Amino acid sequence: MHAKTNTQQPNHKKMKHRILKPNSSLTGCRVLLLITTLWASAAALAAHALNGKGSFTGRTIATPLPNGKVALDFALRGPITHLGQSSVQLRSIADFSGPTPAPVAPSMGVITTSPRDTISFTVRWSVQQTSNGLFAVEGPFTITGGTGRFSNATGGGEYHGSVDLNNGTASAEMSGTLAR
Repeated sequence: MHAKTNTQQPNHKKMKHRILKPNSSLTGCRVLLLITTLWASAAALAAHALNGKGSFTGRTIATPLPNGKVALDFALRGPITHLGQSSVQLRSIADFSGPTPAPVAPSMGVITTSPRDTISFTVRWSVQQTSNGLFAVEGPFTITGGTGRFSNATGGGEYHGSVDLNNGTASAEMSGTLAR
């Protein structure tokens, strides 16, 4: 016995051609998936950016240089949001030959965290003399790298502070963003 096979050919005259249209629910799912992926990527990047503040006090040493310039070396300590107790070393040079000290770029510093990771930064500053030997300083800072968990750090912010050259003290407050 032979098995009967269906050899009937489709009737092309009866078939209707359909234009494929995007399935609206499938398209909606794709858009939702794209938005979710972009949101998750942005959240992952933002998770590595920390906003914080710091408050420091310490000593400054003023060393006269030729042509009315003075090297200012700061050694400060204080807490920083997310980093805990930290130390700051900053080296600036100022031109004291005019009526108000003027910064001589670059001013570079390093923050050392309690686990001994470092964050490198530069500062720009403006200064106002508030009385003889007392100065108010402010300006932006830019994070330029670091070591350990901050080896690729970037970011920046603003700071303001005071310098007392009469007794060799300094204090500063800062706020900004650190990305790694």
